[in-house]
Amino acid sequence: MSKKDLHIPFVSRNRNVLLVGCGNIGRWHIKGLEESKHNVTVFVADQNPNAIQALGTFQKVEMRDPSNCSINAIGLSDVELSKLPQLDLVICATTAKNREALISYLNARVESDFWLIEKPLEQSQVAMVKLKNTMNDQKCFVNHPRRLAPLHINLRSELKNKGVVDLTYSSPGLGIACNASHFIDLVTWFTSAQPSHIETAGLSRAWRETVREGFFDVSGILKILFTDGSSVLLDSCPLRGQSKFQVNLNRELFCLVSEQNGVITYSDGSQKNVEILAQSALTGIVLDELCERGFVDLPSLALSVECNRLLVNCLLTHWNDFSNASHTSIPFT
Repeated sequence: MSKKDLHIPFVSRNRNVLLVGCGNIGRWHIKGLEESKHNVTVFVADQNPNAIQALGTFQKVEMRDPSNCSINAIGLSDVELSKLPQLDLVICATTAKNREALISYLNARVESDFWLIEKPLEQSQVAMVKLKNTMNDQKCFVNHPRRLAPLHINLRSELKNKGVVDLTYSSPGLGIACNASHFIDLVTWFTSAQPSHIETAGLSRAWRETVREGFFDVSGILKILFTDGSSVLLDSCPLRGQSKFQVNLNRELFCLVSEQNGVITYSDGSQKNVEILAQSALTGIVLDELCERGFVDLPSLALSVECNRLLVNCLLTHWNDFSNASHTSIPFT
């Protein structure tokens, strides 16, 4: 299925979306809303005025003219939130820091049919569970867009219910902490299994500050074992600096994946070209699926919390060993 096949013809009908967090990911969500077949009023909030200013430039460079998206910058005061109409979707694209408190604040002040949250969800298991409980009566999904990409949909159709899946992903400079949830979700989606054990012995002892001031990540090797015997191996320091995305089925090579080129190379040497869709091609489709079907093939908040509790606990232990402290959260996002 190509991007052209997925594009839904435009018709005039208004949807209301609140986007909180207008950084890089947030802006691409706005661009992605242009793929909706409806007119979309997007209410955008960010505490950083530079982010709102950058959005103006982004509109001129990246968005269509005319666009089906009408963008309105707002604040998050009680007064301003009380003026919002009934919302079809709230997208939370802020950093993971204090996200539970933010979403709890929003949930008490706006009415929305659906919620979409970026990952990692939060910086501690306690906060993740609290977030799940806060949103227990809401239709809330976590944005793992590989589930919506034709390449990964194709892989799942070939792997589902076929046995044990071992996924290896290596890439120089890969941020292990911030990216692990992507691959946990992918294997859970392929197999229906959940993490049962995590090995952190291969991680670097030192965490490094990321390009976002005040946030940290760790390099090295992380292995995640699942309840059915499947596994994920993440490696940020591969030999010879080469990236690799390998999938084994029942302990034998099944395929190599090039997400950059949209190519699956199978163990017999045959290849399949399957498209990868960026967030800028997906958010509008997510909106339409939710509004028309009440569902989209993304993990629920409850499932994501269950699948990442063990990861966050293990990373917190590693962070405390590095910092020689007893922190209750990890400064990652």
